[in-house]
Amino acid sequence: MKKVWMLAVCLILGIGAAMADERPISVSELPKGAQSFLKKNYPKEKSMSAFIKNGRYATTYEVKFGNVEVEFTAEGEWKEVECKYGEVPADIVPKGVAAAVNEHFSHVPIVEIERDRRGYEVKLANGTKMTFDVKGNVVDIED
Repeated sequence: MKKVWMLAVCLILGIGAAMADERPISVSELPKGAQSFLKKNYPKEKSMSAFIKNGRYATTYEVKFGNVEVEFTAEGEWKEVECKYGEVPADIVPKGVAAAVNEHFSHVPIVEIERDRRGYEVKLANGTKMTFDVKGNVVDIED
């Protein structure tokens, strides 16, 4: 019984330590690429909250303002853009992805886009999720 109790305490402390690896920072502490992205795509936004997340395998940055959340890599490249009541800036959507979205769901805005080494995943305003490879070819569509 004593071993079970000690295991539970260790798990709780471990979870607490993992959650403590996120801390607020100023926007000026973001990598230069992230700062440029924000200035270019959201020039009118003045009130932004920025955070650094030191994960087990990578450091990322998150910026929140209004209805938008943007996650950046340690190098300052956007990783995910989520707009709760708007749409993702059109100039960050690869041309192949934008063309496929328009072909399948004409006039439905992209409200979330995520990229990684395998490709892109977008979420549309109607709730549809589309997955693309790195070349912008449709891999999957989930209604």
